[in-house]
Amino acid sequence: MPGAEHLFRVDIKTLKLFTSFAFPWAVDHMSELEAMFESEFDYALERENMERVRANVEQRWGKRVAIPKTYPELCSRRVLCMEYLEGEKLVDGMLRRIRALAAKAGRDPDEVIANHLDSLRTGKLMPRSAYVARWRARAWQVWQRLQGIEDVNIPRLMETAYAALLETALKQDLAARLMTIHAEQVFSDGLFNADPHPGNVLLLKDTSRLVGLIDFGQVKELSIDFRIQLAKLMVALARRDQEEVIRVDKEMGSRTRHSKPDVRYKVLTFWLDRDTDDVTGGRSFHDFLAWAEAEDPLLDMPQELHLVMRCSCMIRNLALTFGIRLSTAEYWRPVAQALLQKHGVAY
Repeated sequence: MPGAEHLFRVDIKTLKLFTSFAFPWAVDHMSELEAMFESEFDYALERENMERVRANVEQRWGKRVAIPKTYPELCSRRVLCMEYLEGEKLVDGMLRRIRALAAKAGRDPDEVIANHLDSLRTGKLMPRSAYVARWRARAWQVWQRLQGIEDVNIPRLMETAYAALLETALKQDLAARLMTIHAEQVFSDGLFNADPHPGNVLLLKDTSRLVGLIDFGQVKELSIDFRIQLAKLMVALARRDQEEVIRVDKEMGSRTRHSKPDVRYKVLTFWLDRDTDDVTGGRSFHDFLAWAEAEDPLLDMPQELHLVMRCSCMIRNLALTFGIRLSTAEYWRPVAQALLQKHGVAY
């Protein structure tokens, strides 16, 4: 879009001005977001980041996860030329599958989807826990091996008598896969996509790969010192050790006006682990954050931590769309512990 960069700069200045009055503590984070979004207009940098992330992901996942190859000779700061991944946005693909299953059962697809989302919103349908999601995903993988399936033909499986069960397991497997991939990016690689929103995840027609990751305009590099501190924080969150969570958070440089440990612990848990009622008190996303700000305003926090929080929350929100409530700490803890062990940090 012509003039997009100029419009962005005008909008971000307006947002920063508003933030300076309404949420002074967030001005530094707005500056970090501004710097991150500015990289969206530098396709040469995005190409470099995409290649680095792709190399890291392929080492562990091989061809099970697709990240487009780029063509450097055809790229510039204004042009990004890459491999075409045939597929659709993950959420769109899942909604299409739900529609197909509903139609096969003789139900109105739109009504099924609307009822599902309304049930999640109102609490009538509680999202499945991360524990259940993980074991169902493992059951899915065992089922594949028992069937001797290496490259799963999802469309064919959707025609079987196990369609509904497999659909559920597939969603849980995808959610778990995304959680693990981003944990490895944050802790193992120190190079992660800070913007893993649903539009950046593709459900591929190539069923041997299944998932595609795109749009690396907001890639952030993390120092080893920060990653080690973050790993400690994640392990403490997984242990639900409030005292240690607060200690590490302060060690990382976070400060609040009233130093209320209960409030800060809930805020960190909300962003970096889970959004269950014991954390939010049953409040909505906006109401919870407003409550936390009123109780104990944030004065300072590492900008990198803000971006990791954002990444964690985005992936969990994507899973919630499928009715799966994930715990970031549960999935990220093993990778965090591996980092600590690698660097000889007893924790």
